[in-house]
Amino acid sequence: MTGATHILAAAALYQRAALKTPYLLVLAFLSHFLLDAVPHFDLAVQWNYIPAAGAGAYLLLIGKWQGDYKIIIAGLLGVLPDIYLILQPGSGFSVFHNIFHFKKLNPVPITLFTVETAFLVFCVIMVLSKKTPEQKIKS
Repeated sequence: MTGATHILAAAALYQRAALKTPYLLVLAFLSHFLLDAVPHFDLAVQWNYIPAAGAGAYLLLIGKWQGDYKIIIAGLLGVLPDIYLILQPGSGFSVFHNIFHFKKLNPVPITLFTVETAFLVFCVIMVLSKKTPEQKIKS
């Protein structure tokens, strides 16, 4: 799963919840493992940086626009397990992470990347469709 998908799925989960509690940030972190259990096409690490940076920049803008910076924290928590794996390869955490990660098919069909991209667009829409306080007053 791309880092951008993990970031935006966790942010969408946080964004769409009616009640903002600290537990949502825990759920944002756990969403990583749920998404990794779904069959997907993995990009090489170096190909993940640009989309993940774009997703992070998008969340910075959304957080500022909506006045809720916890959405940025939620997004970061969604991708945190992969960041940790990059920084600490071969750690015991990688064994834990691989328990949840789907068992790769060889070769993994590129169509799974298309499905993931569609899900990513859906998450962008879910994050963006939340009204700001000013918009709620006008409507």
